Amino acid sequence: AIMVAQEFRGAVCEAAFSPHAHQVLLTLVQCLGSSEVSFIAEELQGEASRCAQNAYGNTLLFQLMQFAPDDEGTRVLVDELLSGDVAALLGHKFAHEVVTSVVSHGTRAQQSLVLSALRC
Repeated sequence: AIMVAQEFRGAVCEAAFSPHAHQVLLTLVQCLGSSEVSFIAEELQGEASRCAQNAYGNTLLFQLMQFAPDDEGTRVLVDELLSGDVAALLGHKFAHEVVTSVVSHGTRAQQSLVLSALRC
């Protein structure tokens, strides 16, 4: 699995939006430790909102939140996502799953941002 992960280095953004390649990334996140897949979150930085609002990308962000919530790359990616309009993301067809997973798996600061948006 580590060899497969190496093949995705530099191609994560493209794979995250692919109906088939994103499945491989999901499996890698599930099977490998957060240190082996930290490059996935790092390569998605700058694309957090776009990824969360995509039918395939949202599942990858959701998996990262479940399997690598303490990874620095995941934290930075989620912080990036929550720096935008959280209320709009909560109402989005796909992004709401990622944002609501922050309540269970995010840092206290991230959880507070989501809960504040829910109160509005």
